[in-house]
Amino acid sequence: MDMRLRLYFDQFGQIPIPVPPRREQDQIVAYLRVQDAHIARFIKVKRGLIKLLTEQKLRIIDHAVTRGLDSSVALRPSGIEWLGEVPEHWEVMPLKRACVRSALYGANIPATHYTDNGVRFLRTTDILESGQLKLGGVFLPETMVRDYLLSDGDVLVSRSGTIGRAFLYSAEKHGQCSYAGYLVRFSPAEFLHPAFLFCYTKTRAFADFIKLNAISTTIENLNGDKYAKMAVPVPPLEEQKTICRWITEGCKPLDDAITRIEEEIKLIREYRDRLIADVVTGQVDVRGWQPGPDDVVDDAVLAALGDEQDDVTEEDGDGEES
Repeated sequence: MDMRLRLYFDQFGQIPIPVPPRREQDQIVAYLRVQDAHIARFIKVKRGLIKLLTEQKLRIIDHAVTRGLDSSVALRPSGIEWLGEVPEHWEVMPLKRACVRSALYGANIPATHYTDNGVRFLRTTDILESGQLKLGGVFLPETMVRDYLLSDGDVLVSRSGTIGRAFLYSAEKHGQCSYAGYLVRFSPAEFLHPAFLFCYTKTRAFADFIKLNAISTTIENLNGDKYAKMAVPVPPLEEQKTICRWITEGCKPLDDAITRIEEEIKLIREYRDRLIADVVTGQVDVRGWQPGPDDVVDDAVLAALGDEQDDVTEEDGDGEES
């Protein structure tokens, strides 16, 4: 249907399905449960490797952004407990002082207005932990979001749910975008390199700031005013750019490895979907299959393995306040 994909029961109920004998159905279910468990174990191992690579990458970023690249430079106390020491020639200031636009909330627009074209409307659910955008997304007419259009170099941070999730906007890379109400916008001043600010959101100091300031009710949140008061280290601009280039080069092998593993996970998921389709439609005959010693799977084991999708979040439409 127009605006949003829907399928009601009067149409869904007309879809024909194959119905093999019950005994064969049970055999199919048993076979697919076993295969699903094997695949889930494979994906779990791959996700564990991604976690290790990501942790290594974050250690690289953390040291560069909070200590700099020259280990011979003297350090001084920042005056901020969760930030610790910084190079003596760096400034430390509230984020709002380092921005020309600070702590601006996004638009609160119900999902009923979403369209398939127009201006992309970014929600927390569209931003991956890496800071990249998910494919797809939703759109709104420009007239509805004209006051919420992003400018090149803007940094968005999430204030609810997955608080601290950050995104660096590039007009060339992402096209025209606006943003939703659970995101907070900061536009760095000329002396704060946007990529440096984005890298700061990947540091231990930023994570500690979140832990100390998040408010937990039914869902964690951190308002824009608190973000604006957050202390940030500000090296000289050219040093910021050098640090960002160093991080990009140093993390490239890790990023490439993570990308390859994610592609492997994608391929194994496609294999699983194809296997299910072939078995339940009779293209693959499993009537003679017998489980082996490694094929015993109970419900608890299968549930514990899971096959978690990337960055599943608690909200699917944060265009309006809840």
